[in-house]
Amino acid sequence: MTDVVQAREAAISAETKVETIFNGVLDRLHALNARLLQLHDEIKTVQPVASGAVCLEMYPCGPGCSGCPHPRWVQYNWTAGTTDKPGILMGTNLDAQGREPILSLKRKEPHYKATAELIREAKAVLDERTRLLNFVRNLWPYSKAGAKT
Repeated sequence: MTDVVQAREAAISAETKVETIFNGVLDRLHALNARLLQLHDEIKTVQPVASGAVCLEMYPCGPGCSGCPHPRWVQYNWTAGTTDKPGILMGTNLDAQGREPILSLKRKEPHYKATAELIREAKAVLDERTRLLNFVRNLWPYSKAGAKT
């Protein structure tokens, strides 16, 4: 075998390995997104619909975004109503205020422990997902779609 043939075979082997790695990254991102959506539902289910509930909300921003859906921790509280106006459900974006979702829970509530565990898991998933998306975004300039022609 000539050196050129060996080099071609080595290149094909390397490209196959890279393709396997990228497919694994895509599979992991899909698994993380799926788990986040499950945790979104579980966190809402474990808490009663009441003032002080902390939820993980998922917001899509539009087509072409590699980070959708964008998660936010939101705490819901009912305002006091009056005789002529009912109370209003207000959502407070805890992320925008730099507040920790677990610390915003009412600790004496019976659902505190279960909710806190789910929030901890969601935060771990979010951290891994953020690292993975940052890696993918760093590769964008090298892709065909991101390359300048």
